Amino acid sequence: LIIIFAQFYLPLLNTHMTPAQTVMVWRWMVLLCILIPVYGYAALWTAIANSHGFAAFPAAVPAITPLITIIMLFAMAGRADAWALVIGVMLGGMLELTAIGLLLHRRGLLSWPLISFGRFGNFERSFATLFASAATLGLIPLADQAMAALAGPGGIARIAFGARLGSLLGSIAALGLGYAALPVFSKMAAETNWQALWLLINRSVLLTLAVSVPFCLVLSWYSVELVELMFQRGNFHASETIPVAEIQAVYVLQIPFFMCWILLSSVLAAMQRKFSLLAMSAIAAALNAGLNWWLISGFGVLGIAWATTITIFVLFLMVSGVTFRALHIKIHRTQDSGMT
Repeated sequence: LIIIFAQFYLPLLNTHMTPAQTVMVWRWMVLLCILIPVYGYAALWTAIANSHGFAAFPAAVPAITPLITIIMLFAMAGRADAWALVIGVMLGGMLELTAIGLLLHRRGLLSWPLISFGRFGNFERSFATLFASAATLGLIPLADQAMAALAGPGGIARIAFGARLGSLLGSIAALGLGYAALPVFSKMAAETNWQALWLLINRSVLLTLAVSVPFCLVLSWYSVELVELMFQRGNFHASETIPVAEIQAVYVLQIPFFMCWILLSSVLAAMQRKFSLLAMSAIAAALNAGLNWWLISGFGVLGIAWATTITIFVLFLMVSGVTFRALHIKIHRTQDSGMT
């Protein structure tokens, strides 16, 4: 569907591209679409590994794609930087799937997929709700790209380069946290050990903020130097360093709150509060779209970065309130039932 409907939405995102550039973007999109089932199977196999107690190796596997991408960017610097990014992402995705597959094969856990609807109770409904929540939240980067296209020439490129470091670090941290936390939270929820779950998630959120906030503040402070180190070569001229660094400095500030969103949303998923996740994702997507329209007029492309960071912070506040309130209710109900 992404490829079929590309002729309708690509013109909205490439208003400042030449026909040759449009064709090149379409080719990249076709290649990257291959990664959708690859990452889908990788996530499924990772969940299987986690459920059998193998958490350390799957948590480290998502680092493969950024490493391969960086290697390809250096290897093909000045020749085909954009193709290097696409090739690096594709190779990294394939290697991640292979690594997880080898782990499951060695443990005797790898089997052919079985298609059977309705066999596992409410699994299909739960999966559909969580998928819809993730897809709705995924509208945020799409809206950022669309608004960047309206901001004038170079807007999409600045957003793409400015968001790259935050996306890589956020993805690595979020995948590691999600894969490691969800099995633990699910086990506690199944045992109705709500007091221990409340203590664990409270400590996890505070520890995540204590570690990630100072780290991201340092990254934001040295954003110019990081952009010079990572991108300033080939067709990336020094005149673009400051605008991209400003965007990057704002984008990395959202990483701590996005990591906490992953932790807290895992708790809600374990508590079967999936519609709450869907509602919050929809609110966040709508808020991001509104902030984009408001901030881009005064700050340009930098306003898009601020809109996304503010949205993620508000999403963190929402999921914190919903999660701790839900746990508070569960704890009091358990105590009341114990007294009776």
